[in-house]
Amino acid sequence: MDQVAEISPGSIIPITLLRNEKRMTVQVKIEEYNEGKLLLQ
Repeated sequence: MDQVAEISPGSIIPITLLRNEKRMTVQVKIEEYNEGKLLLQ
């Protein structure tokens, strides 16, 4: 099963990060890939 392919553009998903032994959950909005667009701002 390809979980990434199942996520639709516009979806907001939680991502858990681990930094300095502490967990932090952030909400990430999935957008459609556009080769000419800067994705991370």
